[in-house]
Amino acid sequence: MEKENYALIFEVGATNKILYSSDLYSYDYTTYQQIDTTEQSITNAILSLMVDNKPKIYFTEGHGEYNIGSQLTVLNTYLKNESFEIANINLATVEEIPADCSVLAIMSPKTDLYELERETIFK
Repeated sequence: MEKENYALIFEVGATNKILYSSDLYSYDYTTYQQIDTTEQSITNAILSLMVDNKPKIYFTEGHGEYNIGSQLTVLNTYLKNESFEIANINLATVEEIPADCSVLAIMSPKTDLYELERETIFK
């Protein structure tokens, strides 16, 4: 049986949030079970339209860290459902941490950060 694909569009003023059918579930790779996040996703979509300043989490990349989009999909889903904005950042290519950064997540790098990257973090 083929899964249905659909989208839910929520709109408040000029801002909208689109939830696709794939956003309403997650997959736990430790238990090999699908997790239904429909209620939480819809509630948080509505709340996210009402929050002016969403906290933004930057996940570092470039040193073999866990990837939020492909390796940490459950965490990614939960954070987005809690109205966090998610982005990747390569510290070797920026002069400073973006002003909108609420959390800088360094998820188990395989190699050490360069001195310049450490300085960027502690500016």
